[in-house]
Amino acid sequence: WEEILNYVGGFLAVSVLTIGLVDWIAWGKPFGTVYQYVAFNLEHSRAYVVGPWYRYTLLILGIFIPPVSFLFVFGFLKTWRKLALLFWPTLVFIVFHS
Repeated sequence: WEEILNYVGGFLAVSVLTIGLVDWIAWGKPFGTVYQYVAFNLEHSRAYVVGPWYRYTLLILGIFIPPVSFLFVFGFLKTWRKLALLFWPTLVFIVFHS
């Protein structure tokens, strides 16, 4: 748990120092661009094409043309323990953007 907390603390510190500080200087409030990004996407959520939750999974499978795509997905899923630091953010990105 200590290693995970170190990564999370490092991420938060870098986020505050980069995004928060730059936005505070440029826009007068910290995390202004993050707020605007979320507000815009919530307001315009109906403007995007709506598909099933597994949309990006199908896209990835289609782009890599079977059977190569199946090997790619199998390899990705197989690394979840060994490369967890890369696996989980990628999975969260795919899920949230689907």
